[in-house]
Amino acid sequence: MNENQRIGERLEAERKRLGYTAIEVYNSLDIAQTTYKGYETGKRDISAGLLAQLWDMGFDVLYIVTAVYAESASTNDSVIQHRLV
Repeated sequence: MNENQRIGERLEAERKRLGYTAIEVYNSLDIAQTTYKGYETGKRDISAGLLAQLWDMGFDVLYIVTAVYAESASTNDSVIQHRLV
């Protein structure tokens, strides 16, 4: 299994943890279903811009990229306010 596949598995796990369907995520990101499926299957690289959008939706991007959970990953305002841009 390559790194993109591992990232894709964690992206899917994080989506499910948050209770989102794939349809909700790719519609919120304004991307095609095939593009999003490519991310979850590891066939496409995820851009930094897309990771920032996922963060804004409450995804733990640190976990998606590194498999290490962020201590304060949530959708609350204090976490969003501390995000580096």
